Amino acid sequence: MRGVAWGLLILCLATGVGQACSCLPGMSNADRYSGASDVFVGTVRSVGHWRTKYRIRIERAWKGVPAGKTVDVYSSANGAMCGVELPVGHEVILFAHRVNNGPSKGQLSAGLCEQPYGFSVSTVNDSLGPPVSVRSKGSWWPW
Repeated sequence: MRGVAWGLLILCLATGVGQACSCLPGMSNADRYSGASDVFVGTVRSVGHWRTKYRIRIERAWKGVPAGKTVDVYSSANGAMCGVELPVGHEVILFAHRVNNGPSKGQLSAGLCEQPYGFSVSTVNDSLGPPVSVRSKGSWWPW
C-alpha cells in the first residue's frame, strides 16, 4: 500500500500545471494600441487547420503592415487557451504582435486578451482616430 501511495505522489508531482486564459480587466484601446506592433481592421479570408492560422486582408491600418496587404495571423486553437476565433468573411479589428524570437519569429500573433470584445469595429475604429492607410476598393487586383 505504501508503494501505491508513493507512486501516486510521484505521478502527481510529474504532471504539469494546467492554465486557463485569464485577462486583466479594464484594458483600454489606448493600452491595446501601445502594446501592439500591428493594429488594423481586416476581412478574414480563410481559416487554417485547427483554427490557429487566419489569412486576413487589411482594409484599414493604424500600425504595422499597410492596408491592401494580406497577412497571416496566428493564434491559439480556442478561447480557453487565449486564442481568438475569427469567422471567414467578417471584418475584424486586431491588435496584433510580432513574435520576437524562436521558430515563429516575425509572425503576427493575436490573443483574446488584447482584443476589444463587446465593441463594434466602427466604435473601436472611431476611438483610434484616422487610419494611416486605407485599402483602395476600386482595384481589380485580388490582393
